[in-house]
Amino acid sequence: MLRACDLSNLETFKGVLEELKIDLSIPTLFYCECVLSYIEPDPVDELLAFIRQNFRLCWVFDYEMFNPLDRFGKM
Repeated sequence: MLRACDLSNLETFKGVLEELKIDLSIPTLFYCECVLSYIEPDPVDELLAFIRQNFRLCWVFDYEMFNPLDRFGKM
C-alpha cells in the first residue's frame, strides 16, 4: 500500500496510520524520496524515533540528492 503524507508533522503521520488501520507488527517499508533533507532536524528525529519505537520490523529507505553542485542541487 502506498500513501503520501506530510512527514514534517508527526501527528499527521500518526493520523494516516490510524486512518489506514496499519498493523504495526507486520514488516513495513518507508520510502522517502527527496523529502527528509528539506525538513528541520527535530521533526525528522521525532518521526524516526516514533517509527523505531512503534514498528516491530521496518526499514526506512531515504533517497536524497547527494551532489549540491549539480543542476538539481542548485535548485
